[in-house]
Amino acid sequence: MDDEEDYSKLSLTERWTHSKWNVRQGAYKEAAEAFAKSDASLAPFASDPSLLKSAATDANVNALDSGVRAVAAFLAYADLVVCSKVTAEVLRPMAEKGLGAVKPAVKAATVETILAFVESSSDPSATVTELTELTAHKLPKVIAASIASLTAIYTQFGTQAVDPKPALAVLPKLFAHTDRTVRAEAVKLSLALSCYIGAPAISAVLCDIKPVQLKELQEQFASAPALSPTRTLRIKASSGAADSSMHDEVVEESEPVEIDPYDLAPTVNVMAKIPVTYERMMTSSKWKERKEMLDEIVNILNVPKMNTESDYMNLVRTLLPIIAKDANIMCATQAMIAIMHLSNGLRSSFGRYASRDLLQAIVDRFKEKKVTVLEAASGALHALVQSLSLTDVFDTVVGNFSSKVPQIKIECTKFVASELAQAKEIPPHAVIQEVVAAGIKLMNDTQESVRRQSAILLGTIMKMVGERALASALQSLDDIRMAKVREAYESAVVSVKPTVPTTKAAPAASSARSAARPMAAPPRRREAPSAPPAASPPKPPAATPVKKSGARTVHGAEFTPARQPPAARRRMVSPIKPPAERPIARPSRLTAPQEAHPDMDFDSDIEELQRTIRRLEDQCESYKVRLEAEQSRREAVDAENQALREQLNAARQSQNDMESVSVRMNSMSLDSRRISALRPLSRSSSGGAGGNGEEPHHRSHSRLVPIAPPSDPPKTPARSPRMSMPAQMESSPVSQENWRRAAEVTSELKRRIEAMKRQRGTA
Repeated sequence: MDDEEDYSKLSLTERWTHSKWNVRQGAYKEAAEAFAKSDASLAPFASDPSLLKSAATDANVNALDSGVRAVAAFLAYADLVVCSKVTAEVLRPMAEKGLGAVKPAVKAATVETILAFVESSSDPSATVTELTELTAHKLPKVIAASIASLTAIYTQFGTQAVDPKPALAVLPKLFAHTDRTVRAEAVKLSLALSCYIGAPAISAVLCDIKPVQLKELQEQFASAPALSPTRTLRIKASSGAADSSMHDEVVEESEPVEIDPYDLAPTVNVMAKIPVTYERMMTSSKWKERKEMLDEIVNILNVPKMNTESDYMNLVRTLLPIIAKDANIMCATQAMIAIMHLSNGLRSSFGRYASRDLLQAIVDRFKEKKVTVLEAASGALHALVQSLSLTDVFDTVVGNFSSKVPQIKIECTKFVASELAQAKEIPPHAVIQEVVAAGIKLMNDTQESVRRQSAILLGTIMKMVGERALASALQSLDDIRMAKVREAYESAVVSVKPTVPTTKAAPAASSARSAARPMAAPPRRREAPSAPPAASPPKPPAATPVKKSGARTVHGAEFTPARQPPAARRRMVSPIKPPAERPIARPSRLTAPQEAHPDMDFDSDIEELQRTIRRLEDQCESYKVRLEAEQSRREAVDAENQALREQLNAARQSQNDMESVSVRMNSMSLDSRRISALRPLSRSSSGGAGGNGEEPHHRSHSRLVPIAPPSDPPKTPARSPRMSMPAQMESSPVSQENWRRAAEVTSELKRRIEAMKRQRGTA
């Protein structure tokens, strides 16, 4: 008790820095209570922010929890200038210590204190920047906790109060992190940001992540709940605004319109990736080569933002002839998609490359009936609106309302209606006047689909400028056509804000009414009764007074444009010239095939034939490969059969040789037996001659051969005992001949046997 009483006698700052953690913890709690009671207790810590830093980084986890809460209490009552000073010194070390703590309560207290830093700071982006720098920490748990803090900041304050660009800059790196918890927290942060700035902005930033991750993220975007800010910055709360104005401000923060995805996307130098041979390949006479190069270029140009310093003139000049003249619609479609990507990636910088020839070439492709071609042409025109202007594009598109091809009129009318519905502000009066005049003219077209699209166009314009502004211009329409226009007016949805008389929007509403007032033209309508009522409807106005006054008349209603329109516009809005020029401009021999066969699509038939030809070519190649394999197999079988035949012939030859040798051996055996039969006779003849003196005889082959009397032995060389002829046979010619034959046969037989042995040994 004595020790505790001694600690209580110490000052608050001394106990704040005491060596014992329980003493420091008691000082933290006491200071948090004192901050809420008196501003005088804030002075020591405002002059020395290092005291708050020591509390936010206390070594003891229990004292750290109380120290972080004491810092949050200080931020709730301190001055904004002091809070900014404390943020620069305390936030980073506190986040590293508290977000990496093991105790969950410390983490939760640290996140609440970070939110207090954001609420009390004059520059909330400084707090976000400090947290984004922590995403490069070496510990994954610190990175995940810092991302969770960012998610809490944007969830509670919104992107209108806190700039989301620092967080968006680190998102791709977080999705590529090896830790699963970090990637999961990055997904939560992306979902929170998408509720305020929209999913397209997040997708533009994350265009380089894995396709699987992007696909899963887009699926979660569709099911993400709506968010709205729940806390307000102190700097805004102290500005003296009323509660109603603050409520309106919160509502505006929830609108995801303040950030353009184009500003967040990285710049890509696409011209460095396009092959240098693209001009030669795109002007090739083979459509496959053109198609392959166009596919590659489209993949390269499919980026959110391109480098504006590169030169794209040669690329656009190469794409223009393909759009205008290429007979293969697949190549023309890819070329229009490339123009769309260029316009989206360069925005206003693409205006110097676009021309009226390019616009007209794209509009001419509206004559095709394939959906892919129409979508590519419409997408290219929509992209060119943001590169040029609505007036420049409408000048070409509205001029094609008088085209001879009904499909072009339908698609042009549909495009203009779509652009007007998406416009954020009312176009100039001259543009509206020109579109209304052309739409009224199309209401009398012979094609029902053209009239329906024209009614939708007029209904959309009526929704934008108001029903009163078009009342006089639509007087020439009958009740049936007017009913269709009113039906389209009721179902039309436009993005421009209605021109209701409010305090803030009074100048805009008045300007809009003044812009629409000339279309009613009340002074001209009062002059109408001066003319005879019977002759005024069929009699058109003279051309000379119109040229002098600058006014134009459309179905009885006169309009006074702000400037003199070009000749093309005067031809379009003139009520006299179209009936006179129609029989000459639309000869029956040109339009007869289209009217006779409105549903025929030769391009699709050509594509089908080309696909059939490619399929047959592939089958022929497959058959050719199979035939070559079969021929190779047959050649191998023939070679094997030839080898077997040779072996069979060799065996037959060996068999014949063996049979010949057998015959020879049988013959030699017979000769040997005959010789053996003569030897006894020779011995008996020799004995008889010596005893009786009779002439000896030799029996051979059943006959006696006389034997010569003995004489001196012949002088012959000595022979081998094995090959020597018996003495009794040397005197007989027949015996000598038989002996020679037997010797030859024996030597031949031995030679054959040795040859066969060698042959078998070799085999």
